[in-house]
Amino acid sequence: MRALIAVALIALAPAPAAAHPDADVIRRVIRVHRGELQRCYEGALMRHRGADRVQVMIAFTIVARGVVADTRVRSSSLDDATFTTCLVDQVATWRFPDPPKGGTISVSYPFRFAR
Repeated sequence: MRALIAVALIALAPAPAAAHPDADVIRRVIRVHRGELQRCYEGALMRHRGADRVQVMIAFTIVARGVVADTRVRSSSLDDATFTTCLVDQVATWRFPDPPKGGTISVSYPFRFAR
């Protein structure tokens, strides 16, 4: 007998009309790492069977050498510290292109998860 496995999906936010020039680059890096965040969500689904749709706003700063700093959850529709810690831990390992002129880029990104 085969087990039925529900696939968790993550939706990436569309680009705003007047997006920052680096927005597309940031979105591309996030897209590459989407599977890591899906695994966090799949773990949450094991603990919360009714978590069919979840939205999480994650904020982080891109600093020198494209390193991610100050990663945090600004809001989450699912109250699950293990889930949100998993997300933050994943995002903190990502690397982006260097910010222009040695500056920093502050990012707030909405992630939508669905079964």
